[in-house]
Amino acid sequence: MHSRSKKRSSGFTLIETAIVVLLVGIFMASFAEMGTIFRYKQQMDTTKQRLTDIKVALTKFQTKNNGRLPCPAVLHDASTAGTFGNEACNGTTDPKLVDGTDTGAANKVLIGAVPVTTLGLSAQHMIDSWGYRFIYAASGNLMTDPPATTDLTYGQIKLMNN
Repeated sequence: MHSRSKKRSSGFTLIETAIVVLLVGIFMASFAEMGTIFRYKQQMDTTKQRLTDIKVALTKFQTKNNGRLPCPAVLHDASTAGTFGNEACNGTTDPKLVDGTDTGAANKVLIGAVPVTTLGLSAQHMIDSWGYRFIYAASGNLMTDPPATTDLTYGQIKLMNN
C-alpha cells in the first residue's frame, strides 16, 4: 500500500488574498472620503474667517472715517496692479454703477471687489477658499463724507456672518 502524505501549502489562497484586497480597498475609500470632508471643512472655516476679518476691517474703517464706507475696488484687477485692492469711487465702468430705485445720486450702488488694500487686509482676503473673489457693494449715500442718511427702502446692504 502506498500512502500519500498531504502537504499543506503555507501561502495564502486566492480567495484569502481577494478578501484582504477588498477590505483594504474599503478602508482606503473611507479614509479618502474623510479627507475630502476635512478639506471642505477647512475651506469653509477659512472663508468664514476671511468674511469675519472683512467685517471687522469695515467697522474699523467706518469708525475711523466718521461712518463712511469705502468704495469697492476694481473687481478684475490683477494682484500685481498698482490699483489692486484700493477703493475706486469713479463708478463709471468698474466698480459697476447700479442705479437705485430713485434717480438721486445718494441711492446709487457701486459693486466691485472688497477694497482689501484700503482696509489694511491681505490680498488673500479678496478671495474665498475656492479662488472666487468676494463681491462688495455699497450704497452711494454710505460712501460720502459724512455719510448721508440711509433710506432703508432703497436696498440697504448688510454683511452677514453665519
